[in-house]
Amino acid sequence: MKNWEKRHYWLGTCSQGCSKDIFTFTYARRLGHGEVYLIRQSDGARLLHRCDISRYKGAERSDIYFHWTVTKEVQGILGIVCVGIISYYYTNFYNVNVYFTGDLFFFLMATTFMICTFCLLLSCIVSWSTGGLISKTMFELIYHAVATILLLAASVNLLIKVNNHVLKKNMFDAYMAASIIGIVNSILYLLSAIFAQRQYRVTITRTVTTSNTTSTLVLNTGYLKTVPGLLKLAQLILGAVCVGLVAWYYNNRYDYTPTLFFLLMATTFLIGTFCLLVSCLFSLSTGGIISKTIYELIYHSIGAILLIAASATLLIHVNKQNSYYNEKYMIAAIIGLINGILYVVSAVLARRSYRGI
Repeated sequence: MKNWEKRHYWLGTCSQGCSKDIFTFTYARRLGHGEVYLIRQSDGARLLHRCDISRYKGAERSDIYFHWTVTKEVQGILGIVCVGIISYYYTNFYNVNVYFTGDLFFFLMATTFMICTFCLLLSCIVSWSTGGLISKTMFELIYHAVATILLLAASVNLLIKVNNHVLKKNMFDAYMAASIIGIVNSILYLLSAIFAQRQYRVTITRTVTTSNTTSTLVLNTGYLKTVPGLLKLAQLILGAVCVGLVAWYYNNRYDYTPTLFFLLMATTFLIGTFCLLVSCLFSLSTGGIISKTIYELIYHSIGAILLIAASATLLIHVNKQNSYYNEKYMIAAIIGLINGILYVVSAVLARRSYRGI
């Protein structure tokens, strides 16, 4: 192993056509003054090829890790404040005074990104390398972009609705505060999206040789042929059915906490899984990187627990009530239980693929 440096970087899938996972190549030798390395298998048996890793730069503990974690903490705290304010007034005073949907939309979005951000933060705390790796995938960019758009839309919508309705002063002040905090939080998500766009350096292109040579962005349809890809697609479809059924028949004046709890959890993991699936479809490396971190294990485990709990609670509630909507809610609860089982399967697969980096 003379002149060979031992490295523990996980760099993603090689972009030079070998389709190898560079995480398994732990010995590298630098050539010249650039960032071009000769990559050799960990046993040093043979030389594979030259590979430019200047865009990956490993998963070392750095200032990026610190800022990434602090940003997630602030986003999580602001999300908790928003959810706390809205949940208190929504469940206790809403149906006594006024009817509008602005606070429900805000409640759904604030809860969604509070839980998803908690999953990201927890995975970073449990595994310090996770933040450095995920920040270099398309998932961070897509997740924060979606969070910015939806949370900002929900906050502005709540602000407008509150100003257009006559509310009690304490309720008016609370909703105003929640909407302003939501706008501030959406700005933080926007900054995170900009930072993620700068960090995301794995650009995969395919060269098509015709009379002219062109490069096009690859849509990773092959991911849908894998078990994790099919599971995410099934989870997304079942989640959309659950949200559609409950949201269509939901009426906060007559429906109770179990229905709201189910709607919140179904919406949360519908959006979270959508971000995961889209990022894996539009990036050849994202699926491989995320599956080797602890994020998928934590996300799917929490998703399984909360979805099964929400579905079981709704099922018990429906069996005790006589309502016109019982049949629809029962169907939604059963689909939610099935979806929760799929999340359990995804968590098991994530545990097997997680390498403890």
